[in-house]
Amino acid sequence: MNIQYLNVDEGNFFTDNEEYDLYDYSDQINELENKSGIRILRGKDLSVIAFLEEEGKIIGVLYTEFSDGKYSFDVIVDEKFRGKGIGRELMDIGIREYQTLKNEFDNVELEVDAVNPKVVEYLKTKGLKIKKEIEGHIIMGESVSNIKENELIWELYSKK
Repeated sequence: MNIQYLNVDEGNFFTDNEEYDLYDYSDQINELENKSGIRILRGKDLSVIAFLEEEGKIIGVLYTEFSDGKYSFDVIVDEKFRGKGIGRELMDIGIREYQTLKNEFDNVELEVDAVNPKVVEYLKTKGLKIKKEIEGHIIMGESVSNIKENELIWELYSKK
């Protein structure tokens, strides 16, 4: 299984072999969201997809938002592909993007809404702390200190 993590840029994503129009995959993305039960807020942008090119299938997505000094992200993985590290990789990409923004701008704050206990535990290993709990949602935030320096260079920018 060859999973590619690809940036979404102005409605397109690119593999080494081809350019794809995201519109052609909107049904797959909508199905992922509907099955997950996660509601993506309008302000969040689809930033990265986990893609199986040989099958033409999107199996995971990363949504991000950077507004008013706050950065947040949501990850959704197809239930058939959970437990294979795809969600972790997408979360790591989101955390690296946050670190990049934090290096570029003053006063950037990270807030991640986690409902899955495994996600909470994983984010704790990355240095995030629980900021507050609201009706089954755990809001987590900085500090992200366990990410290696060389991981701060976001490899995906070079895949365009």
